Amino acid sequence: MKRFQLFCRAWRDMRRFQKLKSRNELIVFYSEGADYWKFFESIIEELTNTLEQPIIWLTSDPNDPLLKDNRSGIRAFFIGEGIFRTVVLNTLNVNLVIMTMPDLGNSYIKRSGSCVHYMYLFHSIVSTHMIYRKGAFDHFDSILCVGKHHVEEIREWEVLNQLPSKQLFNHGYGVLDKLLEEKKQRPLPLKDEAVHVLIAPSWGPNGLLETRGEETIEVLLDAGLQVTVRPHQMTSKRSPNLKKKLIIRFGNHPSFNFEGDTRTNESLHAANILVSDWSGVALEFAFGLEKPVVFIDQPLKLNNAEYSRLKSVPLEILLREKIGKILPAEDIKKLPSVVAELAVSPEGFEMRVKELRENFVFNIGNSGVIGAEVIKEVFEANWSRLYS
Repeated sequence: MKRFQLFCRAWRDMRRFQKLKSRNELIVFYSEGADYWKFFESIIEELTNTLEQPIIWLTSDPNDPLLKDNRSGIRAFFIGEGIFRTVVLNTLNVNLVIMTMPDLGNSYIKRSGSCVHYMYLFHSIVSTHMIYRKGAFDHFDSILCVGKHHVEEIREWEVLNQLPSKQLFNHGYGVLDKLLEEKKQRPLPLKDEAVHVLIAPSWGPNGLLETRGEETIEVLLDAGLQVTVRPHQMTSKRSPNLKKKLIIRFGNHPSFNFEGDTRTNESLHAANILVSDWSGVALEFAFGLEKPVVFIDQPLKLNNAEYSRLKSVPLEILLREKIGKILPAEDIKKLPSVVAELAVSPEGFEMRVKELRENFVFNIGNSGVIGAEVIKEVFEANWSRLYS
């Protein structure tokens, strides 16, 4: 019954959206779920509040808060994940659409036949050519880049594959800006507090939680450490039984916590050390909170076998040893000793991380303003091109 209700709801919202005014007046943001709001937040707030530019919010999440909030300048529509999403996104007749979903044109979500400008917004600091699929960004018109690595990789890929040049904008990363701002507001931790470890890995068959989750949690709890598990939103979505399994086994342990909501940063702030694999949250944790990461050396998260054609080394490989330590997966029992070593902040670590952050991220603290201004300019330029 619930599935039928969501079907009807998506159909109604699709029809409501299709009755809106023509493309020259519409900027559309598409969100895969409520967890993705954090990537859009600073841009949309600047766009709607400061620049007074109304926007359309299309979401695949029936529980997305924007469907109920009635925020000024935002009209929200639920389009589900199935046929109605495909119909809506493949037949868009708007000026500009911004999304964090890659692979436009490579799967069932295609470019519209109308003169829509497609802009990509990154939902991670990681590089473009290893973790993402081949051609993941080829069909976008413009991209809001986190840092110089994105610009260099995309340009190199375009040359190698004889692709037309996209508009690349020096944007930044709103999630990082928010972490830095929140950090300023929080009191300094007490020196005698117990070491708190956050396990926040990537997702997929080779992910840390999927392959060594129980073993990793157990060895940390047995060492007397506080442990929080924060699965990737795709792990929660695609492997719901994993959550049940971990809670059944560890849920009654006083030092264990399972965080299923990745919309807040509370667990990142509370942790002294992050344990991860190939997740982009490792860069957010190190750059935003200036704290070290232990990387369990799981198999590469490799979705593009041609990544090595580029001279650019993926950032998630390049920076691993600069922001923490790598621990071979077979040495997982040594994890508590590595955590203890890193918990005593290595000399010069914070300064090194700050330098890396300045080097690899654009417009720190100001990405929302920059992103909103870019979107407004692209919107107006596309309008002029279409109707002049």
